[in-house]
Amino acid sequence: MRSDSTPTTPTDLGSGRVDLEVGFAPLRPGEFSVLPISHPTAAPCRVRSVSCLSSPKSRGDAALIPRNDRAGRRRSAVALLSLVIGGLASGCGAAGRAPPARPVAAPLAEPPGFAATVDGWVGTPLSGPLGEDAAALVPADPQQALALEARILLVDSMARIESLLAERRVPDGGSTRLRDQLVLVVDLSRSASPGVTSRHANNGCLVRGPPARELFGELARSAPSGALSIAAVEEVVVRGVTTRLACRSADGGRFAVAVHGRGTGSAEVTLELAASGGGVELVKLAGELTAGGDPLLVVVPSPLSWAEERGCALLLDLQPAPGEAAARERHAAVVAAALARSVRAPDPAATHALPGQVDLEGARAALLRLVGDDSARATLVELGADAGAELFLDLALVASDPVLAALADAIASARPDLLRGGDPPESLGWGLEREAWRFLAGSALHGELEPELSAQLLRHAGAAGAWPATIEDFADDRSDGARFNEQLIAENLRLLADHSAALRVRAFDWLAARGVAPKGFDPLAPAAKRRAVLESREHAGD
Repeated sequence: MRSDSTPTTPTDLGSGRVDLEVGFAPLRPGEFSVLPISHPTAAPCRVRSVSCLSSPKSRGDAALIPRNDRAGRRRSAVALLSLVIGGLASGCGAAGRAPPARPVAAPLAEPPGFAATVDGWVGTPLSGPLGEDAAALVPADPQQALALEARILLVDSMARIESLLAERRVPDGGSTRLRDQLVLVVDLSRSASPGVTSRHANNGCLVRGPPARELFGELARSAPSGALSIAAVEEVVVRGVTTRLACRSADGGRFAVAVHGRGTGSAEVTLELAASGGGVELVKLAGELTAGGDPLLVVVPSPLSWAEERGCALLLDLQPAPGEAAARERHAAVVAAALARSVRAPDPAATHALPGQVDLEGARAALLRLVGDDSARATLVELGADAGAELFLDLALVASDPVLAALADAIASARPDLLRGGDPPESLGWGLEREAWRFLAGSALHGELEPELSAQLLRHAGAAGAWPATIEDFADDRSDGARFNEQLIAENLRLLADHSAALRVRAFDWLAARGVAPKGFDPLAPAAKRRAVLESREHAGD
């Protein structure tokens, strides 16, 4: 008799059913019979089928039956059948009376204070909003925006999901442990460098391809007691813009997904997990969502305090812009709303400042182990954070995979010079900043920058970023970071007199953010008034 996990799957156990198989050879040596028996909780037993195998040697179960004389086998069969028939009789005897009522699980329900919201901003999930300069680089054509379907289920237990995966036998490559698919984890509650290990997502799983939608659909069909839909939206993904769907509980627990438009047909996915009292993690997933490609199912233990023993299942599907007329109109309206939303001030939780302070030893260790593989982004982020190199850190966070690989190669080539720098932490930090400036300016001179990189150039250099050759000249100067910053300030002050209003505004905002803008200067004032303020500043020697 077999009653292990072979006939009884985890799904059977979860649904209150026990399956077993009874095998016996009643008469001839060449005949071996197997009775599969199913016994639901509080219900009669039933024999599902009887199968006969021509040879006991072809069946592993046959080893359980004594191989002696015919009479011995007959006695064994009679004894075994007595047990089976006794079990059947005890169950079937209850057929004449109603079985006891099974308890009905209470439906899952949202607690007071729960909310699901959608917001967005120009920039990546890690950079936060990049401002109006970056917003000007976002494509406004609705047909360049991708259609995003995002749905989140609260599932009664992670065991249910694991059982489904085991029962469906998702093919290799279709289902993986989530901890093997993390390229960057930023713990915003700790003063530690970013890494690739998550406190909240390590026990999760990830499924790609058609099985993702099938499994999500099966989980959804277990509602209301087995699952609860807590968010379902049809949104858009615009290049350079992050769209975030967030589920929040009243006590600060949060499960959110941020989808950032990377190219014309792809997007990157970052999870935001915040347990009540347990800190906030940003978890960037490996790979990309591709328009028209495979859907993605991500399952993690619920960080929401009112559902701590449950799981959150997220389904994402990205499609190209629709072609049918009515659908195109709806799509264009959603795109317009998303663009308007992205230039407004987002939820303060959208802006994430990386924790940590300058750690020279940590930075050197990261520099020494830098290699051009899948761990390069996490290593570069750790290197920039530990060295206090702001531009370098931003590039490591927002650059696409090909650009990141080129940046890693450039830093690896400069590694000997960087390690020979002086002992003060700012020496290594400025060395990394200089390499980042050279890389960014050189890339702009040799081709069109990605919107994320253009935004970083303008953000860190102000209006002077419109002239990459000038930035490259400043970076080639062997002076220190202080001298470089002085040159940037002087260049932006000079551009306050430019005839272009856009350049004047950009230069003024950059200077004002650093507290060095001329007092009383208005970049949009009449030319005479602007000149008067600048001349008075020169005469005062400021």
